Amino acid sequence: DKRSQRRFNMFADLVTCSISSVPGQAIGVADISSGGLGITTTRKLQKGDRVHIEIRLTGDGIPIFVSGEIKWVVKEEGTGTFKSGVHITHIEKNDRMRLVRFLHNGYSYM
Repeated sequence: DKRSQRRFNMFADLVTCSISSVPGQAIGVADISSGGLGITTTRKLQKGDRVHIEIRLTGDGIPIFVSGEIKWVVKEEGTGTFKSGVHITHIEKNDRMRLVRFLHNGYSYM
């Protein structure tokens, strides 16, 4: 495991995301940290793809915008979905602080 930040397991109703580079593509969030996300999609992304993700945290009306790079992609057996790892390459300082506060507010470490 090459992660420098702890990842937190997510539940579908806590975080919603969309990818602006793939219009209409809803994504599920499997896990999240201040440095990356594990996401699921119905469309296969490619390693090295640059993505712009809008993160909406439950109870917070202001979205967090991040840019990232797809680091790996695997097909989830029998589901028709793909799981991908996203390394966050850009997030505003205030947004990172909001995300860290949200994560450390009682969500389980992976």
